[in-house]
Amino acid sequence: MAGNLIFSVIALLIVTADQLAKLWINSILEPGQVFWEYGFLRIVLVYNTGAAFGLFQDWTGLLTVLRCIGLVIILVIVILFNRRIINWGGKWIMLSLGLIFGGTAGNLVDIFRIGHVVDFIDLTYWPVFNLADSSVVVAMFILGFLILRDFLREKKKHGLSGNN
Repeated sequence: MAGNLIFSVIALLIVTADQLAKLWINSILEPGQVFWEYGFLRIVLVYNTGAAFGLFQDWTGLLTVLRCIGLVIILVIVILFNRRIINWGGKWIMLSLGLIFGGTAGNLVDIFRIGHVVDFIDLTYWPVFNLADSSVVVAMFILGFLILRDFLREKKKHGLSGNN
């Protein structure tokens, strides 16, 4: 039960924080207008009709369907495999799934509400993104770490080395 709670709370927090930030930025800036700039970091309003980090521009319809399918898959995994998830990676897996679900849902809210995603974090050397995109990337790093950790544990457990 704790896993479901972690998943739900994280997903809700991400959607809420993401939407509040986007509503605020959208209410004070015009597209392309910069709110704040310091070094390589800028807060600027950009509308995105593609995927994370500006990929696949103008593929909104297909990406919306894929995002919805992804949310359903995550819900099915959380509901049907809850015990296995907790046994494998515990709360970290549920945290990651909550981050992915919340980030995906946050961007879907934009698409259904205004027809595009609001991005506003600009590192100048990377495409503009938002909190929802960030949460998905953080989740992927967590999942990657867990997979690598388990791989190395199994390798050590079975006495495997790079020479075998």
